[in-house]
Amino acid sequence: MGKILQNTLLLLLQTLIAECAALVLYVFTLKKRAFFYCFDVLIFFSKKFSTKIILKSEFSPHTYNYGKNYPRFGICWCSCCVPNNAPALSPAANDNPELFQHYFNANHLGSGSLITDESGATYQTLAYAPHGELLVNEINGTYDEPYKFSGFLRDQESGLDYAHARYREPDKTIFYSTDPMWFKYPYITPYVYAGNNPIRYIDPDGRAVIAADINAMRNIINTLSREETQYIKFDNNGTLDVSLLNQYGGTSENFTALYALANSETNYIFAVADQNINGNKFFDVGSNPDYPNNFYYGVTNMPNAEYDPSPNANVYIFTASFLNEKKQASNTAHEGYGHAYFFELSKSNPSINPNHTKGVVGTVLEYDLYVKMNVPSFIFGQTNTALENQIKTVEQQAIKNYEDKNP
Repeated sequence: MGKILQNTLLLLLQTLIAECAALVLYVFTLKKRAFFYCFDVLIFFSKKFSTKIILKSEFSPHTYNYGKNYPRFGICWCSCCVPNNAPALSPAANDNPELFQHYFNANHLGSGSLITDESGATYQTLAYAPHGELLVNEINGTYDEPYKFSGFLRDQESGLDYAHARYREPDKTIFYSTDPMWFKYPYITPYVYAGNNPIRYIDPDGRAVIAADINAMRNIINTLSREETQYIKFDNNGTLDVSLLNQYGGTSENFTALYALANSETNYIFAVADQNINGNKFFDVGSNPDYPNNFYYGVTNMPNAEYDPSPNANVYIFTASFLNEKKQASNTAHEGYGHAYFFELSKSNPSINPNHTKGVVGTVLEYDLYVKMNVPSFIFGQTNTALENQIKTVEQQAIKNYEDKNP
């Protein structure tokens, strides 16, 4: 009960700080017409007062309409003002179609923050409260970007966000209908968004494998063969293209596991970091004085796990950032295609255990000086044979695939 109260108070403190920061930002924006990236300010406070935040990227520009990728560019923390000389978005102005494109520049949550043209001229500036309420919506012209908080389509008539499976009310911070999978997560209200912590988490629709950063994307690709990687594609939010993946009929252990995760109702989020979702730091042999002979290279945070569980319904698959690329690929396979894959299988077959287990694996005779005779002594080891065999296989495949592509 004490832990629950502590987490609740921490969440309230985070939200209060974020709301205050957003309010100060809003007032400053009205007076100076200078736009700070609201959620980048919130990231600062989240990092300061929370254990861990998963960033997809500081900025994740992507585009609609003509499908041309917008190159990354440096955006300052302030003085990103709406220009007065932005060209009009009208086909009559010029017959060059690139002049009529809108570029959707997103923050770490996938929320539209800046709508620009090809040259970087700003047409719309957006900032949000933590749960998606619009604090700033400055439009230079007539175009109003329909995809706003977390990349959700905001209905202009009702003001609701279309979140695929249901609609949500950004001003009231709730969904209008219950989570279709509510019975799996009785500890979370079925109307809440992102575990009621939208600064740290996103809440996309199900059936998603998400790479939270570019290194996680690279690691997934490195675990697969050259042929398999032709069917791997991530969008600008790091979500794996399931339709493309499903076009391949490969049967390797690594691809089979990834296929199962991608077609699941659970979100599997891969990340590379120095600590896991609960703030527990990774370490190498000799770097942790409390465990000088041990190492901690990664973890799979699963819902309802006895140790180090996921804080919500997502499964988080972490790999330590200090490992080299080859070891990161191996550990990604260990966690993703071992533990996470067995977690997915366990949903339909409870006899499958996604965790390491230890117990007596045999006996050996040892001479006892006290009784002056050989006596049996127990040998302890890993007892989840199916999981250990799966991990050994997928790690070997990942290493081979990495070496084949990186001779």
